[in-house]
Amino acid sequence: VQDSKFKELLQSGVDSKAGWIRDAAGTIFRLYSLSMDGSLNVNDDERQLLARSYETILQVAKRGNECGHFYGALYSQAMAPYVCALQSGQSTVQLEVIIKEVGNTIVHLYKKERGTRSTLKSEVPERIIVDYMSIVTMNVWGGKEKDPVWKAFF
Repeated sequence: VQDSKFKELLQSGVDSKAGWIRDAAGTIFRLYSLSMDGSLNVNDDERQLLARSYETILQVAKRGNECGHFYGALYSQAMAPYVCALQSGQSTVQLEVIIKEVGNTIVHLYKKERGTRSTLKSEVPERIIVDYMSIVTMNVWGGKEKDPVWKAFF
């Protein structure tokens, strides 16, 4: 985050609400979570840039009308850093918040759009990594009956 070119790139993505920023979501989610947990040595401006990058990813997602593959891939990008942190014994507190926010967002979009887009139900899970889903369902949501993503797509 301290690299000036990386900062400029992130700022550009935030300013233009660029679609590419969603494709970098996994990395941004991890950096943002580390900054929020106090595990990443960044100054206030850098922390705020990561927070704005996170919010931009959610804004881009909330526009809706995306292919279901986008929604599933976004959820997998939220789960991947969580699984890595969990397996290495690092804090997962902020990553759990991210997973829940992303998960609830894609379920909300699915419910809003499913009447006019019948392929969403099959497209979303095609991009969700099932092994990660099992870990997240138990550890973050507390089981299948409490996991809105599981209930909507599996």
